[in-house]
Amino acid sequence: MKSDGQRYQSLAFLAIVIVLGISLFVWLNKKLASAQFVSTEEPIAVTGKVGCLPQKGDTKTPQTKECAQGMKSTSGEYYALDVSGIPEKEFQRAQKANKINVQGLMVPVEALSSDHWHQYDIVGIIRAQMMRTVGK
Repeated sequence: MKSDGQRYQSLAFLAIVIVLGISLFVWLNKKLASAQFVSTEEPIAVTGKVGCLPQKGDTKTPQTKECAQGMKSTSGEYYALDVSGIPEKEFQRAQKANKINVQGLMVPVEALSSDHWHQYDIVGIIRAQMMRTVGK
């Protein structure tokens, strides 16, 4: 059985631990709230044609054997496409069209953590949010 003095010591210790825990939580919350997170994604709209991406430095073979899907813009730049947010029928229509317009968020190739995309001559990856055919 604990004496009254021991109970008060236990309660005081518990109160100190709680106050320190709350203080730490508030301090960390303020630190995280003031931190600036830099996004590498930037809004983009590109017009061009869906096709295979070219490999870097290979002008004789216009694409890799597996044909990584992407698009060539009307200005001649290539982009990889993430079409996970586009309905499949819409993407199938875009593949057959002469010209499409894609809107979404682009991550520059320099900001990609995966080396996989560095084998292609691309500006970046567009996470498509909207894709429509242009003209007939």
